[in-house]
Amino acid sequence: MFGFFSTCTVTVCCFIFGSTRAENNCGLSRTWLETVSVTMDIRKNGFHRELVTTVDFSPGFPDGLEALLVYSLPNGIYIDPYQLASLKEEAGLQVLLSSPVDLEAPAHMSEKATTFVYLLLDQGGLRATVPIHGRYHKPSLAGKSFEHVKIELPKLKLRTNTCEHLLSFPPYKMVDAPCSVQNVSMCHWLEIQLLKDPDPVSFPLPLGDGSLVVPVCAGNLMVTLLCFIVLSRSIWTHGVF
Repeated sequence: MFGFFSTCTVTVCCFIFGSTRAENNCGLSRTWLETVSVTMDIRKNGFHRELVTTVDFSPGFPDGLEALLVYSLPNGIYIDPYQLASLKEEAGLQVLLSSPVDLEAPAHMSEKATTFVYLLLDQGGLRATVPIHGRYHKPSLAGKSFEHVKIELPKLKLRTNTCEHLLSFPPYKMVDAPCSVQNVSMCHWLEIQLLKDPDPVSFPLPLGDGSLVVPVCAGNLMVTLLCFIVLSRSIWTHGVF
């Protein structure tokens, strides 16, 4: 009997402790976290676009709230680090690239890139507008005119700069990530599990026609040979070497 009551007591205490921790976790309570939503949209046309991500939540967010979006960008797009440097000065955009970016590489010679975007509080919400650029893809031999590049929703991570005792509780978990865009130290972040998992966004990029490779190469070769013959004849006729 004593063992039964002891087990019950431990179970009840653990439940109460876990519930209390979930409701008072540096201001990031379960009730408030369930109001958090993330939406993503692509603006502009062509190869040069803007990826707009918005984080909405109910009032009563904790003081010193900081938010981090972690994108896994496909190899079909890239972010220009030189453009980011300019936007950081002009608009305060805080973006950290996990690896160097080859601006000239085509899609099939590129890899996925992890990108950290630190959001700024804007009128009670969080929003980031990041310029993205499409990479050239291999010409299609199957008659495709466009390649649709899909971008998955980023992982949202939250923390507060006024509390150092952030704890995890289901379904939210603690992860380590750079504290800021300077990338000089790592911090604990609470990774948010959204109630709704939106579909990825996508946009089309034009493809070359692979069936035209042979005639185009043949035409370029003929034009080059013709120009060579004309120039050679002119030089031979006028004696200009």
